[in-house]
Amino acid sequence: MENTVGIAGIGSYLPEKTIDAWEAVKDSGISRKKFDRIGCVRMHQAADGEQPTDMCIISSRQALADAQMDPAEIDVIIYTGSIKDHTRWQAAAKIQHELGCKNAWVFDIYQGCNGQNMGMNIGRSIIRSDPKVKTVLITAGERFDSTLDPPILGDTYLFGDGGSTGILKQGHQDFVLLSSAYKTWGIHHGNFCVPEVGAFSKLSMEVVARGGHQLQIYQPSCTTREELAAFGQRLIEIANELIDKACGKAGIQRSDIHYVATVNGSKRHNQVFLENMRLGDKLSNLPYIEETAHMGSTDTFYNLDRARREGDVQKGDLILFYTGGAGYTWAITVVRY
Repeated sequence: MENTVGIAGIGSYLPEKTIDAWEAVKDSGISRKKFDRIGCVRMHQAADGEQPTDMCIISSRQALADAQMDPAEIDVIIYTGSIKDHTRWQAAAKIQHELGCKNAWVFDIYQGCNGQNMGMNIGRSIIRSDPKVKTVLITAGERFDSTLDPPILGDTYLFGDGGSTGILKQGHQDFVLLSSAYKTWGIHHGNFCVPEVGAFSKLSMEVVARGGHQLQIYQPSCTTREELAAFGQRLIEIANELIDKACGKAGIQRSDIHYVATVNGSKRHNQVFLENMRLGDKLSNLPYIEETAHMGSTDTFYNLDRARREGDVQKGDLILFYTGGAGYTWAITVVRY
């Protein structure tokens, strides 16, 4: 029982304002045909002054209420968002203060869209290794308008705003973390980044004028059609390897999985992925993409929260979280409701 770690509370938040996805990105040069394959119709946009940590705080309060926990019961807070209110700044510290988690120690990690998935493994490891830690709150918030304008990257990812939170608890018997698997393919470290906010260069008006403060496809390793085809094939191989590894560690078969939670990227790409993974008949987060677009790390607990609310997952179901972050790094977590 003590070695078991489950998700005791979940919360998610979408800003009230929504924007038409096509109107937001049509001037980027994407064709209507490619846009329609993504499958996003509208996305949520943060209000003026609404920061990633503000969305984290709202979703964290929901998660605390869901877990029927007092803020003082939280031992650790991990912020996993790919965007923060400020650079070189502890987002988790503000969240700790605003929530009143006076007993928690905190830290931020950066794993891109992989953050919450990786955070589950880190949180479970901390609980298992430190007898004083019983609970870990994992949260992320994303607001893209200051680093991505328009809210699209390449011809695949539309980005929306939102926040979500999950609370891990020792001995909890719902959403039990069964296994995990990871992979990093570091040669692609330069594919996506904000190239000129950091030590690489001094921020100036010239940097802003050329868009160096914006998230972009920076130094792609694959540029030819042949290289891209080989890259796509390798992605399929890696996903298969990781799913086999995670299922093996959990003592289950791939066919036992009931629900698959990926990133809320492209409906078309996600469907191809599921079919290649022999998971095309499983329930998944694909329908959510229409309303949210991709919310970075926030997708993970948002998708779980919504799947539970809409009855897509029931007690006893096995859930597979599969996410990838720029860099490239991948994470899988298998959970039993």
